[in-house]
Amino acid sequence: MNHRKIFRKFIMMVLIFALVLETASCGFFIYPERRNQSKGEVDVGVAALDAIGLVFFIIPGLIAFAVDFSANTIYLPSGKKAGIPSEEKFYAVHVSPNDMNKSGIEAIIKGHTGVEVDLHSKKLQAYQIENIDQAKAIHANHS
Repeated sequence: MNHRKIFRKFIMMVLIFALVLETASCGFFIYPERRNQSKGEVDVGVAALDAIGLVFFIIPGLIAFAVDFSANTIYLPSGKKAGIPSEEKFYAVHVSPNDMNKSGIEAIIKGHTGVEVDLHSKKLQAYQIENIDQAKAIHANHS
């Protein structure tokens, strides 16, 4: 008899956990700023989270999809494409004159981005710029 109570409590806890997980996966709660936006491209991440709800419980999963579609929170904000950031991140890095050589610049780039670059590459194009706006303009011309 005691085992039955423990088993029931365990099942109830699993159900509550799954329901909380399903509620948290709804784009309506994750992205409240997207509510009532215009329709656009479907956010694959939100759709996948809603679909996971279908695996656990059909009804909450369907409700999550219905809420996200009716509130338009399943869509990416206008101008954004799936998997492609709409804005590149630019920031200024102050470099000492001692580091103004290829190995120093390579080390700075790796330190800030985690990406190794080879400044000896034939594919590399170098520009001398005065400010971030110039960098953004050059980037826009090459994108």
